Amino acid sequence: MSEKLKTGEVKMQNNLTKKEIYNLCKWAKEYEIKDLDSEEKILNIKELEIDNSSLNLPEIKYFPKEFFKLASLESFYIVGDKIKCNLKNIIKNIGKLTNLKSLTIICDIKKLPKDIFNLINLEKLGIYSDSLKKLPSEIGKLTNIKELYIYHSSYLHELPKEIVNLSNLEKLDINCSLEKLPEGISKLTNLKTINFGYCGNPINIKEIFNLKNLEYLEIDNEFEHFNEIPKEIRNLTNLKSLTINCHNSLELPKEIGNLINLEYLEIKSSNKDFNGIPEEIRNLTNLKSLKINYWDMKTLPKEIFNLANLESLTINCLKLLELPSDIEKLTSLKELDIVSVELEKLPKEIGNLSNLEKLSIGHDDYCNLEELPSEIGKLINLKELDITISNLKELPKEIGNLVNLEKLYISCKYLEKLPEEIKYLEKLPEEIGNLSNLEKLYINCEKLKELPEEIRNLSKFKNKQ
Repeated sequence: MSEKLKTGEVKMQNNLTKKEIYNLCKWAKEYEIKDLDSEEKILNIKELEIDNSSLNLPEIKYFPKEFFKLASLESFYIVGDKIKCNLKNIIKNIGKLTNLKSLTIICDIKKLPKDIFNLINLEKLGIYSDSLKKLPSEIGKLTNIKELYIYHSSYLHELPKEIVNLSNLEKLDINCSLEKLPEGISKLTNLKTINFGYCGNPINIKEIFNLKNLEYLEIDNEFEHFNEIPKEIRNLTNLKSLTINCHNSLELPKEIGNLINLEYLEIKSSNKDFNGIPEEIRNLTNLKSLKINYWDMKTLPKEIFNLANLESLTINCLKLLELPSDIEKLTSLKELDIVSVELEKLPKEIGNLSNLEKLSIGHDDYCNLEELPSEIGKLINLKELDITISNLKELPKEIGNLVNLEKLYISCKYLEKLPEEIKYLEKLPEEIGNLSNLEKLYINCEKLKELPEEIRNLSKFKNKQ
């Protein structure tokens, strides 16, 4: 094949001549951009990530004009800082990459060049900047956008009203100091995911509860104006995941029980007057994961033990006094994580959770619990056991029955010895069962004087401490 024909094919494939390819390769090698350091890579490039924030990389002083002819480039992810990478000069030509579908810029910039909003094929846009002050109204031109991420800017107080023109928007992830949401945000009927993380105090936050197609909602902040969760939450019947920080709210509305498709629920509160969880939570029969982070909660609402499909339960309640015996009703449970300082006793019924694969108990600093029930040895499907209990002095010998255990973490200030029964963990006595699958053991116990000699036989260990 002639050189001329080859050149013609190159030009058709990625809009570049041989000379332009050579120049782009040379530039890529100079700045150690490995994804563009050969002709083959340039002609086939669809995704490109450049991280110029590393101290080990040379400072990128310019982007050659040939770079902006990469017609096949669909995804561009660039990280820089104001010292090592002059992004202002780089992104001013970025509008020429007309086939871009995904653009992520991580850099301390104060404003975006309007050229970006010529990328009409863009489906995903992420801007991560501490100094961004304003989004141009031209963002309304990006009508194919499906995902929009704006992060870290404490100077960005509002979004332009034109954002409601993004009719195809499915995910909105905002982490900045918003004071107001755009009027008419409820018109974005294709929105399925909203995340407002540490997002200021938007006074019209309630409008999002009219987005009936919403599937994922996270409001994780101390909203000054969000002092109650509106009853309109009942409209979100398609919601699958809900995370709410109830810092200023005194209670969850009973209408939360209308969210019949909810699979994940996380409730956080640091408000000592928080009235807790309504009994209507029992209606959430499709719930698979529940996390309760409320330090002042002393007892768990009995209704959660009616959630027969629950597979994961996290209880982060430092003042929790007891775990009810009704825990045995959660027969689908695979993961149980209990964080408490005041907890004094675990019910023997915990041993009836036959599908449990991961169990974590205790608190890093202190926990009142002094013993574990022997019934813990009945959890034969357990793969991971994490015990962080300062007052625990010994482990029940029945721990030797956990035949499928792969990871065992023990952090107990006063634990003096491990049970002798751990010697059966590698040998395979049929009448007992063993921990021959154990791969990782972590022990952090100040009072521990010795390990049983038989621990040397655990041949599958990857980590011993």
